[in-house]
Amino acid sequence: MKTPPALFELTTAITYVADDPRWFRKLSVLTVVSAIALLPILWWGARALNRLRHTLTDAERFFEMVALLPTWRPSLPSWEWGVVIVVGLVGAALSLGYYVQLIRNVRLAQPHPLPTWDAWGTKTREGAVMLLAYALYIVLNLAVLFGMIALLRPIPNALLVLVLAFCGVVPFALVLALVAIFLTSITAIRYSETSNFWSLFDVLWVARVIRQHRALTLRWFFFEVLANFGFNTVQTIPLLGILLTLTMQIPVQGHLLGQFARAMDERAQDTSTVSIHLKE
Repeated sequence: MKTPPALFELTTAITYVADDPRWFRKLSVLTVVSAIALLPILWWGARALNRLRHTLTDAERFFEMVALLPTWRPSLPSWEWGVVIVVGLVGAALSLGYYVQLIRNVRLAQPHPLPTWDAWGTKTREGAVMLLAYALYIVLNLAVLFGMIALLRPIPNALLVLVLAFCGVVPFALVLALVAIFLTSITAIRYSETSNFWSLFDVLWVARVIRQHRALTLRWFFFEVLANFGFNTVQTIPLLGILLTLTMQIPVQGHLLGQFARAMDERAQDTSTVSIHLKE
């Protein structure tokens, strides 16, 4: 049985883009598309800052506005705000579609895995499916969280409610969020293979992957956490950090998942080869 190649290298997931002769064009378009995906948040933030700008000299008024900020809605015609949201969702779908195709290309060992910017309809369709799955994961998480909070409401002791909330609800919510992030990441491999919406919820497949490829799963998870930590650190650099994250986050994370998928495929092939030899 041959030893699987040393895949899962974080440095490879970062540097491979430089080997592509068209890397600048591909990443430039990806940066613009990723920025468009953030358009609703950027628009809302710009409007909020503009509204707060006139209150900075009045401390009392400033803190009052900050307290009301989460409930504030921009004073825009509904159609205009709707256009901003739709454009942002299209950008998010395109980004996720690019992500899926990158995973597929790395898995197939394409020499230049960064997808070209063609077949925009396919990218949008595949990304929209993932976007819908992510939204359902968020809704399920919130439903569980609010359900747990509702269970605490009948308790008359406020101190007991506080203890249960911080010692039970908050940790459980964090664990639930981490599980959802893990599932939405790893099931992207399955989706890139099947293009089936329900494959993004295939918990049994994920359990089988973890059971059969525990070491590979831990290696991928370690590099995924390390990459996210790096991007979060880089974002502390004004403007440049955000720009670098928009440009490189999908290429790095997509390549890591593609390496994971290819490593599983090669291990499965090795196992099949050994089985054939044993039968002979």
